[in-house]
Amino acid sequence: MKTTSLGLIEVKGYVGAIEAVDAALKAANVTLLNMEKISGGLVTVKLIGDVAAVQAAVEAGGEAAKKVTLLISSHVIPRVHEETMNVLKRSTFKRANEIEQSERKEAELEVKDVEVAIPAKQDEAEQKKSPRSNPVSNDFIAEQELESLTVGELRKLARSFHLKDVSPKDIKYGRKDFLIEKILDHYREEESE
Repeated sequence: MKTTSLGLIEVKGYVGAIEAVDAALKAANVTLLNMEKISGGLVTVKLIGDVAAVQAAVEAGGEAAKKVTLLISSHVIPRVHEETMNVLKRSTFKRANEIEQSERKEAELEVKDVEVAIPAKQDEAEQKKSPRSNPVSNDFIAEQELESLTVGELRKLARSFHLKDVSPKDIKYGRKDFLIEKILDHYREEESE
């Protein structure tokens, strides 16, 4: 069974981590396990490989981080126990899944970034012909469209309109019916102008 070494480089900030990783990966044949953000702006870089390669990589990465005065500490564990590696790999896999889920949610929100269609103003002749031309039916149609949105989408829409007499706090904590009412008021104001 091949013995694996673990190299750890702890730096202050993301810039220091990138500098350390770049130098470490260029210095020796090692694999970047992950870069983990710790509290207080600290980032720990985890490298794996054979003992000599990890030692060379950690030394090079530490020197690079020192040059930008961001190195906190570095350490090499020569023969990492199998269980320790399992824990490291599980935490890396878990973090990767969290990042992937977060990115997926952001993508879904972008897709759901829906703008509600506002009934277009019509000239008076068309308004008399159209069954939807009176303000009550336009409000009804707009309200139906708004009802189909989630509270998050309504909040986003309300923020984009910069509603009068509605504070950001009102939008942040507003319930669906409140948000719909304020957005409909905004539509009515636009129509009357």
